[in-house]
Amino acid sequence: MGERPLVVMPEKYTQSSFQASNFHQKLTEKDMEVIERLREKDIMYTVPRLVLDDYFWMLGSVSNQTNATQRGDLNIPIGDDQGRFPGMRPMLVTNDKMRDHKLDLLEPREFRRWCSCHVVNYDISFFEDDEWEEDRNISFVPADSFSSEIQVNAHERGRGNVWHFPIEGSTDWLCIWIKR
Repeated sequence: MGERPLVVMPEKYTQSSFQASNFHQKLTEKDMEVIERLREKDIMYTVPRLVLDDYFWMLGSVSNQTNATQRGDLNIPIGDDQGRFPGMRPMLVTNDKMRDHKLDLLEPREFRRWCSCHVVNYDISFFEDDEWEEDRNISFVPADSFSSEIQVNAHERGRGNVWHFPIEGSTDWLCIWIKR
């Protein structure tokens, strides 16, 4: 989709075998080839052992994007003809709920806003024979382009406020002007 990914991976999971919870995991030759290809393309950051990897990708999504902004505006408009997800960059592709760390970073309301605008969830269909099968169905739930919270702004003629209420399951908004 024209995106420039960075894969953040704990070092443990880049090894050919490792202990995962209650079982020993052994990666296939194909798995190791994919990891090596990510390294060669310089699109994978390996988090050192005993360091919380979540903080790396969380902070990376809100850090000063100096190098990226030198390439121009990071914003992707709605209806982009390349099929890219609209909104500001960077985005996180994860199903992690960040329960362990969310209160450490932001207040609940700000954390909810950050998640809604930066996190893209995904679903990969079940595999029977080969997990690397090319025609497996992968779907994404893009981050919101705009906050889906109730909002208020001053009326354009300075006559009171206009309230905007998101309509659940829709991209439409109910707008109410209270004349004063």
